[in-house]
Amino acid sequence: MPEKRPVTVDKIIIIIIIIIIITIIINADLFAKTEGFLTAIQGQVILRRNYKKYILKHPDTEKLYRRCGKESETIQHITAACEQLAPTEYVKRHDGLAKVIHQKLAETAELIDDKSPYYK
Repeated sequence: MPEKRPVTVDKIIIIIIIIIIITIIINADLFAKTEGFLTAIQGQVILRRNYKKYILKHPDTEKLYRRCGKESETIQHITAACEQLAPTEYVKRHDGLAKVIHQKLAETAELIDDKSPYYK
């Protein structure tokens, strides 16, 4: 029989945050166009250089990302791996998401009364 590992406070907090994020996504009430765009991003069918070169078979297409010129222009590189975007755009995205999670946690724990939209 496998040995049971103890559940730490950190693991519980991570599970709570994941549940909150899933709840936010489910209750997001996205416009159909936005939802379709997100689905296209997930399926990696957004018209990027990498897609043009390898899927559409355009041989004259440069595959490197225009901004840094170091890696292929893929969704993964643009959203999480570009050295030029890391110090600015990734930090903004991280801080924005942390703000939403913080507000939802505070509302759930009834620590704040003001339930202003997170985007204001």
